[in-house]
Amino acid sequence: MRSGKAQQDAEFTSFVSAAMPELSRIAWFLTGEIHSANELVQAALVKTYVAWGRVRRGEEIAFTRRVMVNHRTDQWRRRRREVLSGEPRE
Repeated sequence: MRSGKAQQDAEFTSFVSAAMPELSRIAWFLTGEIHSANELVQAALVKTYVAWGRVRRGEEIAFTRRVMVNHRTDQWRRRRREVLSGEPRE
């Protein structure tokens, strides 16, 4: 069991090293700001690491990209405010 965990960690580390430029570029397009993009990449990598055993080999970037988009959408929804009017329309 321990060697399996070590192997998964090594695979994940290799994936992160290879995919970081592409993931950073995608995050920048989603946020438009470098610091927010870095935070988005880190959040997505944490979620990807937790799910690493379920990620299909060869589709790691696609999985992480989907996590990034979902996370960014959730952030946007939380920040969106509802504007209430004073009087109901007739």
